[in-house]
Amino acid sequence: MLHRIKWEEDLVKDAEGNEVPNSCQLVWEGVTKQRSFGEIKFKVLPTEKQARELFQKHGVEHYWDLAYSGAVLGSGVDDV
Repeated sequence: MLHRIKWEEDLVKDAEGNEVPNSCQLVWEGVTKQRSFGEIKFKVLPTEKQARELFQKHGVEHYWDLAYSGAVLGSGVDDV
């Protein structure tokens, strides 16, 4: 998915409201004992709480926590 979808073609708004190219980052890669999801579907969830509840419903809320913590930490400004 990182290479097959042209993420940069779409513009999204950053924290300041500026339009910037969209991006996709690998959060986790590995093998699990069993599948957590059946068919993968696109779903719009307007709040972080709703997104986490969806993952929690499938018993993998730690995936959301990992992705969300990376997004929060990655949104900081570097002081260089």
